Amino acid sequence: KTAIKHWSYLQSIPWVQSELDQEHVVFWSSEKVERLLGESLAYDDAMVIRKTVDSAIRLMKDVIHPIVQDADDDEIEEAVKGAFVICLSRSFAEEVESDDGTTVDIENALLPLLDVLQHSNNPNTSLESYDDYIILRAKGEISADEELFHCYQEERDDVIPKHKFFTRYGFIPGVLTPVVELLE
Repeated sequence: KTAIKHWSYLQSIPWVQSELDQEHVVFWSSEKVERLLGESLAYDDAMVIRKTVDSAIRLMKDVIHPIVQDADDDEIEEAVKGAFVICLSRSFAEEVESDDGTTVDIENALLPLLDVLQHSNNPNTSLESYDDYIILRAKGEISADEELFHCYQEERDDVIPKHKFFTRYGFIPGVLTPVVELLE
C-alpha cells in the first residue's frame, strides 16, 4: 500500500464511519437518523443526502457487477458511502454572485491540498480567493511540526446553516462536544 501514489493523503480521508473521528449521517443506520434527527432541521437534509447515496450505491452495483463478477455488495456500498462523505466533508462552500450581480448562490468546490486543513475557531491560516486561484497565508509564525488550521465558517456566519453544516461536515463550528453525544 505504501507504493500507492499519495498513500499518506488517502489515509487522512474518512472512508468508513468513526475512522479519524469522522461521524457522518451517511454512515448511520436509518433507525439512528430517525432517533437523533427525526424532529430537527437537519433531518430533511440528511434524508436527501442518504437517498442520493442509496441511489448511487444501486447504480454502482449495476455498473460494477457486469464488469467484476465477484464484486462484494458490502464493499461497493462502503466505497460509495466513503466517496460521498469525502466529497461532502472535504468541499468548500463559496458564495458566488451571478453574472448580472442580482443573486448570490452557494457553490461547493473540492480544493486539493486545502481540504486537509482542519477546522479551528482560532486558525493559523487565512485564504484569499480569486477567480482562478486561492492563496493560503500563515497568520503568524508556524513551526515546521505545527498543523495548519483554517476556520471553515465563523460561528456567527450563516453561509451554511448549522444543521446543514452538520450533515455535510459531521460537526458544528464552535461545538466541542461531539454532536452525536448532544443528540443522544
